[in-house]
Amino acid sequence: MRIAFICTANVCRSVMAHAILERMARERHLDLEVTSAGILDFTGTPPADNAWITCLRNGTSISKMESLFVGRLDLDGIDRFLAMEIRHRDVLVSTYGVDEQKVQLLGAYDEMDLELEIADPIHQPKAAFQECFERIERCMEGFLAQISEGDQDAALPDPG
Repeated sequence: MRIAFICTANVCRSVMAHAILERMARERHLDLEVTSAGILDFTGTPPADNAWITCLRNGTSISKMESLFVGRLDLDGIDRFLAMEIRHRDVLVSTYGVDEQKVQLLGAYDEMDLELEIADPIHQPKAAFQECFERIERCMEGFLAQISEGDQDAALPDPG
């Protein structure tokens, strides 16, 4: 299964999600191909310092990652897109023609928080990056639980 995380610049949330899912998949011996990209073209930009530090403190490496523009992805080859915000989902569908059934909001997988969007920690204190990391990690647990139940193709209800 090929999964892509989408956010604005691909320097905070989506790279953290990318790294977290790669780590969890490796630990659980899951065959997942993970990528991430931004709806704005910041190609080649390294992860934000606080994202890098937060991941490092949580045993998750993003040291070899750099930003990628969504327009450079093989969109047809991706099975599931997990977007951080409604506007990211909308850009995938309206601008790039991605089937809306393949796009969900990552926040929908968090059973502890009903907010569907994952807030951008950029320009926030370090604590906001840790909160974002922890929320994304909870979302990954929910996502992987769905996959382990064999429900890889199910779409979540449209959050409106």
